Order: sequence, then C-alpha cells, then structure tokens
Amino acid sequence: LRDLDTSTWNATVTDAVARVTPALLTGLLSSSSPLPVPSLDEFAALSYAAQYALESNAGFRQLYRQATKLGLSTLGNLLHLGKLAFAPDTPAVRQLVAHLNASHAFFDNHFAGVWSTEEAAVAELNTGGKSD
Repeated sequence: LRDLDTSTWNATVTDAVARVTPALLTGLLSSSSPLPVPSLDEFAALSYAAQYALESNAGFRQLYRQATKLGLSTLGNLLHLGKLAFAPDTPAVRQLVAHLNASHAFFDNHFAGVWSTEEAAVAELNTGGKSD
C-alpha cells in the first residue's frame, strides 16, 4: 500500500479498495478455518466497503461473478443486507432495541421495527414481494 494514489481522498480510497478487497475476500472465501463473528457495525461497514468495491473495481466484480457461479452466497449475503425485525412487542424487546440503537452506529440503518408477533413482522416485511 506504500504506492497508493494519495492525490485526493477519493483516489486514496479507490486505490486501497482496488488493491486490498479482492485479495482479502479471496483469502476469506478460500480459508478452511472458522472466521470470527463480526459485530453488527463491523459487518455493516464491511458490507458498505464491499458494495463500493463491487461498483468501482472490475476485479471484485469478477470475484463476485465467480463466487455466484459456484453457488457461494457469502458475497450476496454481505452485499445485500436485510432488515432487523423484532417480536413480540414487550418492554424487554423495546429495551433491547433501545440498547442496540444506542450502542451500534449502523443499527438504525437496518432496523425494520417491532411487531406484536413474528407472523405479523413476516407478513409486513414480505408485503409487495419483499423478502428481507
């Protein structure tokens, strides 16, 4: 990374993503050892970085196409984050939601709501063909 284009912030980010992301994801996908479980914020940040890489880097797009052809959904799950729904609507669940919202920067970006039952949440979130 010593030779990064540092002429502008966008150039630096684009260059870093172009160099690091394909090698990092190739290593993760080919590893036979278990991966650590990221926090919600880490997973969301990795997702945002992967989305940026997919949009800006031909090597990453090729890696994504190859993984998809092999039936690997790892990248799809990372690139297409769903919504977090909670049920039942109780004070304890509301307290959990408040805690997650206060302790995770990206929680609100993916919070769908609190429903009285799981069935109500699934029905609401699947309205109009949505499946998040």
